Amino acid sequence: MSIRLLMFLLRFTQVMIGIAAAVVLLVFVAHLANGGPFTASWPVVTTDAVIHPLQAGAGSIRIDHGLLALSSSDWRPELAQLLFVMLFAGGATFAVIQLMHVVRSIAKGEPFAPETARRLRIIGWLAIAWAGFDVAIALVLEPLLLSGAAPLEPGVRLASSLAKGANYQLDFRLDFVKIGAGLVALALAQAFAIGGRLAEDDAAIV
Repeated sequence: MSIRLLMFLLRFTQVMIGIAAAVVLLVFVAHLANGGPFTASWPVVTTDAVIHPLQAGAGSIRIDHGLLALSSSDWRPELAQLLFVMLFAGGATFAVIQLMHVVRSIAKGEPFAPETARRLRIIGWLAIAWAGFDVAIALVLEPLLLSGAAPLEPGVRLASSLAKGANYQLDFRLDFVKIGAGLVALALAQAFAIGGRLAEDDAAIV
């Protein structure tokens, strides 16, 4: 893959992340201006396709082949989901910017510049933090999502991905691929740091 194509793909990724975050923000602002209904969605462990009315206030829970969609007058679940999306978008954009700087250094023939190793370390820790971010979502966002999602029918229970004993449980899986990608980036950072020191030693000898 050419450097030009790689830079184009990175810029495209950066733009798409920004567009997705802007859409989520605009949807929340529109719902807030209209007084609701507020919506939030999350993967759920089921293949059912059902709709459950809520106990308190207007709204419903739609479960359709692995996705729970909450619509209610409670603004907190949608706001919480918005904040997590914005936090993720900020971290992802920062990681893409760091990677673009690394590619530029390589394109200039300076792959072992001191900044390259530092930027790769940042990318590695961000990838590992991404896995921790998923855990934070399960501990913080999911309870907020379920706080306003009490089905009207008796016997129908929802639970977060870390809880048990419910008809429908939100889906959560610790993604070891993210952790592995972070460790690879950290290993590359160390390799580039060593390469930089060797290049400096060679220059000093010459």
